Amino acid sequence: MSLFFLAVTGVMSIALLLLLRRPVVGHPLRIWLLAGLLPVLVSVTVALHGQEVSARVLEGLNGAPEERVISWYDPQRGQSNATVSLSVLDAACVVHAAPQGGHYRLTSSTLYVPPGLQLVGNWPTQEQVRALMISGQLQCRRLGDAPTAEAGE
Repeated sequence: MSLFFLAVTGVMSIALLLLLRRPVVGHPLRIWLLAGLLPVLVSVTVALHGQEVSARVLEGLNGAPEERVISWYDPQRGQSNATVSLSVLDAACVVHAAPQGGHYRLTSSTLYVPPGLQLVGNWPTQEQVRALMISGQLQCRRLGDAPTAEAGE
C-alpha cells in the first residue's frame, strides 16, 4: 500500500515540476493544488511505511505471559532481584519505563519501576517496543515518580 502512495507522490512531484517549468496563465490553481497535496501524500506514505515495518517487526512476538527477572540496587538493602509474570505488552512497558523509572499503569495492574532497573533475560527489544508504540498497542501510562501502596499489588 505504501508503494502505491509512493508512486502517486512521485507522479505528482513530476507533474508539479513540469507545470513549474512552463508557467501558463491557466495553471496557478493546478500548481497550488499539487503543491498542497504533496505534503499530505508524503505524510501518508511515511505513516503507512511505518505501519508495515512495525507489522514486520512484531510478526514473531508471543503475547503469552512469561516469567521475567528484574534487578535493581536499593541503598538500604543492596542488590535486589524479583521475578514477575508479564505479558509482552506489559514487558514492553517496563522496557520503555526502565531508563527513567517511575510508577506505571500496566494493562491489568500498576508497577513501580525503580531508577536504574536492569532487565535480565528474555525481554522485548527496543525495536519491538517502538513497533508496539507505532502500531498503537503499547498503552502504558506513567502515573508519577514515587511508589504508592497500590504499586506492591
